[in-house]
Amino acid sequence: MTYFDLHTHTLQPSTDKKLSICNLPYEMFFVAPDAYPDTYFSAGIHPWDISSAETATRIGQLAQIASSPRLLAIGECGLDKLSGSPMNIQEEIFKQQIEISEYNKKPMIIHCVKAFNELIRLREESNARQTWIVHGFRGKPQLATSLMQHGIKLSIGLKFNPAITDAIQPSQLLLETDDSRCDIETIYRQAAETWHIAEEHLITLVRKTFSGLFGLPEPEKASGKLDSVTP
Repeated sequence: MTYFDLHTHTLQPSTDKKLSICNLPYEMFFVAPDAYPDTYFSAGIHPWDISSAETATRIGQLAQIASSPRLLAIGECGLDKLSGSPMNIQEEIFKQQIEISEYNKKPMIIHCVKAFNELIRLREESNARQTWIVHGFRGKPQLATSLMQHGIKLSIGLKFNPAITDAIQPSQLLLETDDSRCDIETIYRQAAETWHIAEEHLITLVRKTFSGLFGLPEPEKASGKLDSVTP
């Protein structure tokens, strides 16, 4: 059984037992993800890292590496009203990353803080066809329902609102370690207990979701280590 970690800041190769999507720091955009043959990445410009002097260069670098088969998603990127960047600038940079996501047909991993109305608006305005995933979701069931109604998936980590069991079915779950020191197995165990399902069943459900998002083999067809990915 393979554990899938949607989003981690720990650089780690994938194995038979775990596949992690590692957040590629923007300082490493100039390094081709293909240089790490056993590691899968996401890459994007975080709203806390927006700099008027460097953002255009970073967008260009992101566009260059976005087609790599080792880069499974664009992000994390998004909107954050607690960052120092004006919201109009954040939205413009986010729109540019939406274009990269759409052109390369890859999902987006999204950081969103106190800007969910804006996120939903941009989802509608952009007519985006690729999947958006809000990572580290800790909101209320009503917000979860609203986001999912707009085609936005949710990923949870070590801390989340247990009341969302009323809004999110186990088959809709994505799990992550983010920047915590907790291992992904613990996240699965905690989620399985919260949703009152067997951990093995949860592993199967999450794998099915990953199969749809990233072109991975279906659970019953998978044979262990993931040798190829077709985004």
